[in-house]
Amino acid sequence: LAARATGADRRNPEYQYHHGLILKALNQFDASEESLRRTIKLAPNHAEACFNLGMMLVDQARADEGMRLVRTAAQLAPQDPDAQNGLALALLKLGQTDDAEVAFGSTLALSPNHEDARGNLIKLLNLNDRPVEAEVVARDGFNLAPEDPARIALLAQQLRRVERYDEALNYFEMVLARRPTDQTAALAYGATLT
Repeated sequence: LAARATGADRRNPEYQYHHGLILKALNQFDASEESLRRTIKLAPNHAEACFNLGMMLVDQARADEGMRLVRTAAQLAPQDPDAQNGLALALLKLGQTDDAEVAFGSTLALSPNHEDARGNLIKLLNLNDRPVEAEVVARDGFNLAPEDPARIALLAQQLRRVERYDEALNYFEMVLARRPTDQTAALAYGATLT
């Protein structure tokens, strides 16, 4: 696949990058690492290659080199919310929760509609016993798109967590009015009633 997409030029960094991703998907991590390293050698500013190799190394408990590469990716693409979110995820994986929180916040500053960052920040705040702050993040997301059932559900779940059950029920009802077959919302609604 990578060969077709790039004309099979192995000196092409995009070939090496896509080849590395394919190998990673096939769980051939050593070969993937080699291909991603070749990508970076051919194109040192290839943020995606730095990020993917970095995350793979973090996952393999090679945190120092992995974080260096993930940070490089974030520095190469400072205006890319996905790069900043990736940095936050890597930091979270390594237990660096304060830095992860800052990076999730940076992601949302770049892209207020970045739902992965919003959801992860809410989870992180709840884990750190800061549910009221998590509610603010959930409410901000809802205010950006008040008709989006996913955002409504996120706010409802957070309201339930802070024991504001009546308000949570109202939001769960909004979700169910938009998605009557949403089993997760229906179960949460039922659990909130009891």
